[in-house]
Amino acid sequence: MRQKTSRNRGKKVPAVQVGIFIGRQLVEGLVERVPDQFPPELAPHLADFMSRGVNAAIDALRAKPRDWLRRVRGRPIDPAVQKLGQEAAQLHKEGLTYGQIARQLCPRKKQAGHWCGKRCADRIRQAARAYL
Repeated sequence: MRQKTSRNRGKKVPAVQVGIFIGRQLVEGLVERVPDQFPPELAPHLADFMSRGVNAAIDALRAKPRDWLRRVRGRPIDPAVQKLGQEAAQLHKEGLTYGQIARQLCPRKKQAGHWCGKRCADRIRQAARAYL
């Protein structure tokens, strides 16, 4: 990332240019005209702050590149199902099968006539899938 302060077509009001470079080749550039009320002698500092902001954003994207790509689809997750999925994922990482996890965590196990079988295990497996 380099910064450059230049005059805007001979006018006294400078423009601030911040570019993203790979090697010596400009990949992406941002040119912003400095407001009329802004002191021209402070324009290099403005370019420096713009450059710092762009660098911070690039570093954040490099640290977690897939977080900003993830799309949120469908309706929001029910908090109870989310908690169940997180607990199930933790138990699965410890080596338990989904059948064993279903018998431990199933919220319906106290209902009369409910048996925690494959349907419960599949429901819990699907809830835990997002956290594995």
